[in-house]
Amino acid sequence: MAQVTKLRGKNVPFSRVAIAQPERRKPIKLVVQVPVNVSLATKVRIRTSDGDAGIAAPFVRCMPAGCFAEFAFKEDILRKLRAAAGGGKLSFANASGGEIVVPLSFNGFAEAFDALARE
Repeated sequence: MAQVTKLRGKNVPFSRVAIAQPERRKPIKLVVQVPVNVSLATKVRIRTSDGDAGIAAPFVRCMPAGCFAEFAFKEDILRKLRAAAGGGKLSFANASGGEIVVPLSFNGFAEAFDALARE
């Protein structure tokens, strides 16, 4: 289950938010991939609405394809994402410290997660 954001006029992904269960009975992972030009001193944050403080995770690795943050996907996070409706935001800082904000959609999240759980 993934959501990919592309820059207008470009055909390459800018960011990716993915939820996967690599193997049965293994923990579910929520992974965010963003471009390599990031500040590793800041965390990646996902907000489900403007009033939401959000969830945050540090970057765990950077490779030529991008930098990755992994969120501990616990029951409280699942409840929060299931309850989200409409638009949210993914944010992180670029290497200069400027905030980058990427829109996210939570429409259909619960149905997609249920389908993933059935696989």
